[in-house]
Amino acid sequence: MTHLAVGRVDEAVATLRGLISDDVPVCKRSFLLTNLGWALLGSEAAGAPETGEILARAEEGYAACDATTPDMRANARLNRALWALRAGQPDLALSLVEVPLGEGVRPDVLAWTQYVRAALRPAEARGPALEAVARVAADAGLEDLRWRALVDAGRAYEVIDQGAAAVARFAEAEEVVAARAFDIPVDAGRAPSRPTGTRCGAAGGGAVAAGRRRAGL
Repeated sequence: MTHLAVGRVDEAVATLRGLISDDVPVCKRSFLLTNLGWALLGSEAAGAPETGEILARAEEGYAACDATTPDMRANARLNRALWALRAGQPDLALSLVEVPLGEGVRPDVLAWTQYVRAALRPAEARGPALEAVARVAADAGLEDLRWRALVDAGRAYEVIDQGAAAVARFAEAEEVVAARAFDIPVDAGRAPSRPTGTRCGAAGGGAVAAGRRRAGL
């Protein structure tokens, strides 16, 4: 969706809400719900109960059409895990990423699943685990994930008083932002922001995240 691609989350949310109804076929409705939930993950409502409910509905809907969309349910489940991190429900997040992914799952889903697992590691192990995710993301060209993992790695190092490591990871994250600053022309409607859906906080025992550029696609 164009609004999401240029960071105009409020417009994306409004558009998607207008497209979703019980009259829409279940698979298409699940696709729209996944994108709506993804958009909300990049907003102030990232950890709100409604966001989790929307993503749960998307996952349930995809259960009816897994034969034709084998990775869509895994994608919706992963979005729920990201929501659970924001909502301060680490146990739920862990249970969601422990579900076997099976075959046919896209590389970005695998990489973001690795991120959730890293974000749930104990404080002493979280920084190195997130740095490993950042390397995977860099190799795969997943720059939003790379940025997210670097920022959360920096915060993890702050928690255990490793200031030099924290500063280094934050500097790397800023380099990612600088490299992407002009990816989308201003005349295309780019909202002035960091990589899509990158608001963050702290929840449970791990760093939290919300947002993947790929949305529900």
